[in-house]
Amino acid sequence: MAKQDTIALLHDLETFGLNNTLFEKIHHLGAKVKQFEAYCDEHDKFNKSGCNQRLHDRLDFMLQGCNQSALKQGKTLDDLAEESDRQIPLHRFTSCNKHRPSD
Repeated sequence: MAKQDTIALLHDLETFGLNNTLFEKIHHLGAKVKQFEAYCDEHDKFNKSGCNQRLHDRLDFMLQGCNQSALKQGKTLDDLAEESDRQIPLHRFTSCNKHRPSD
């Protein structure tokens, strides 16, 4: 997956009010937006079944909610972030072992 897609989602969500506090909730390491952008500058692409794919899918889920008027229907961006966490759990991404909590 191209990182540019994820960066575009991130920037689109910033127009809806995405900030560091919300981004930290959905990022697997709790990174801030600028930290993630710096990480992206160092990498050409993401693993399809890895943690950054999960982040991409969560951002996409949130943007779809914004575009489908979820915010006008009383949901907040924080609600969408929490819902993305439930709808797109870690266990769906088999290559994301380094960020799993230890058993």
